[in-house]
Amino acid sequence: MISDDLIQTNVAGGIRIAYAPGTIVTSSTIGGAGSLGNPFIGVQVSFSANVSIQGSTVSGNSLGGILLNVSPDAVVSDDLIQSNTGPGIELESSSDSSITSSTIGGTAAGQGNGGIGISVVGSFRRDHRRHDGRHRRPGRGQHGRRR
Repeated sequence: MISDDLIQTNVAGGIRIAYAPGTIVTSSTIGGAGSLGNPFIGVQVSFSANVSIQGSTVSGNSLGGILLNVSPDAVVSDDLIQSNTGPGIELESSSDSSITSSTIGGTAAGQGNGGIGISVVGSFRRDHRRHDGRHRRPGRGQHGRRR
């Protein structure tokens, strides 16, 4: 668990979590205003399921706030993610992850992130729902026909 920490001005980024399922980051400040930010990504998570980032501030990081890469079932909640040069949050191939009750951007001019607020690429739901919300039947193709 990473809790109640101040993580600023590190050469290679704020926090890197790799192959560490179940890691929790809570009540921490990653980055900061001006020269206090990290010159890479604030929190980078790779190949780690069930990671939780809660109640933290991620700001002023050069390449983005939070990156979840191949990290299914991650939870980002109650965070303030602002003033990062890159995107606020990127989810890449991180199925069944959730972002709730967070502020991404800011509440005043100039506090937004330099890229997209939330980017989701290649993530999916494991319950086999089609785009219209109906379940696909096992062994059947896109139009319900047998393969």
